[in-house]
Amino acid sequence: MFLGTWVPRSTLPARPKVGRADKVGRADDAFTLIELMAVIAIVAILGAVALPALMRDDLSSRFKSTVRQLAQDLQRARYEALSSRESRSIDLLDLHHYELQAVVPGVTPISRSLLARRQLETRIELYGVTLQAAHPDNSGATVPASALGAVHASIPAEVQLTSTSEVLARLGSPGATPPLAPSFNATSVTIWLRASDGTHMLHRARVVVFQTTGFAKIYGESFDNGGNVVSQW
Repeated sequence: MFLGTWVPRSTLPARPKVGRADKVGRADDAFTLIELMAVIAIVAILGAVALPALMRDDLSSRFKSTVRQLAQDLQRARYEALSSRESRSIDLLDLHHYELQAVVPGVTPISRSLLARRQLETRIELYGVTLQAAHPDNSGATVPASALGAVHASIPAEVQLTSTSEVLARLGSPGATPPLAPSFNATSVTIWLRASDGTHMLHRARVVVFQTTGFAKIYGESFDNGGNVVSQW
């Protein structure tokens, strides 16, 4: 026996018809190959314009981090020398390496032990040492990046901080004794660093260690591709 309820056919909802016009309309909403290629070309152009600026900003950030690390190592050397009653030496070995050494005074030969070794990336260099608290042009005025002057002595060099807060420095191979290296000078010291894109120097900094206090202070400059100062920090 059939127990269901009979529903007239006319009351059922009609099934939607998909005609040719609807199919064509949906196809028109999609991207064409030409439109897709145009979007890719625009993204590529924007990337080519923005990439150099992003790379410059990234180099600036890494350079400032490297400079701060050197200043922190100098401060560490000062505090450890005062607390341990032993000298601490920052040995500037070449353009991309320096070491923090513990130096035991009054021992022959001089006893040295490695505390830390730093390596700078390829585009960042230690490019000179000045045996004084140097300004960019030695007088306080800012000069173009190309005018480096004769005040920048070559690496290697050695900076020692003693247990009496004295700053000693000399140019030449670290750890060597006269006549292989000059005697130490009690003086303020400036360590110079720079960063380049392979063609132009974009950033320059000097870390000054003051003889009177042993404190390290950072002075930095950034340049455009023409060597003109665009900011100081």
